[in-house]
Amino acid sequence: MPFKRIGTYLLSKDWTITPQITSELIRITHFSTPKDEYLKGVVSLAFREDGINLLSPKRLSYRQEKDLFEFDIPRGVEEWSIAFRRLDDSQIPWRIQVEVFEGYIVQENLAEKITEKVIEAMSNIYSRGNDANLVPNSGSKNLDAGVVGTLVKANDDRVFLTIRVGGEGIVLYANKDEAGVPSEVIEELAPGEVYNLPVSGGTYKGDIFVVAEEKTTVKFTEFTT
Repeated sequence: MPFKRIGTYLLSKDWTITPQITSELIRITHFSTPKDEYLKGVVSLAFREDGINLLSPKRLSYRQEKDLFEFDIPRGVEEWSIAFRRLDDSQIPWRIQVEVFEGYIVQENLAEKITEKVIEAMSNIYSRGNDANLVPNSGSKNLDAGVVGTLVKANDDRVFLTIRVGGEGIVLYANKDEAGVPSEVIEELAPGEVYNLPVSGGTYKGDIFVVAEEKTTVKFTEFTT
């Protein structure tokens, strides 16, 4: 495949942005990182307009030598960049090489396809909720860095739960120990990620605690009977 290298970067806690590209498909190669060290970050489509604007953020973790990422480009955006930053606290250097697939054609009707998928997904959620007479309850939680908060309290009537992450990563927990330290991780979520609580085998109905790496806001919608 005709990949073209656009740069080698050292990941840090600050956002790094590549030069502008016109490809939807990128490849990231990881260099000289111990495989037993759990490193995590985020990679996103980005463009500059009154600051850094992120679209379609995805998780970035060192699990294999190379990673492929494909982004959905909104209509009207002709050139964009790739932004990435590190989320873990390890002191081990994490260096990556970013390449783009040359000649990858942007689909003209991509915006319509994305819209159709969103409408279909929301219709399915509404239909399931309507059939079961479910009630959506939406809210938000402002979080300070490293402070444990209760995202939603235990609810025996909970059927579905959707969580929308703000500009910083968060970790969801099912319990706290006697000292108030959160335990039993439910999921680690990247900035901008939308997460639906698994329902296979029955939805978890207990308290859900949350910790953010930096100050941020998390939004949620809980469907109940």
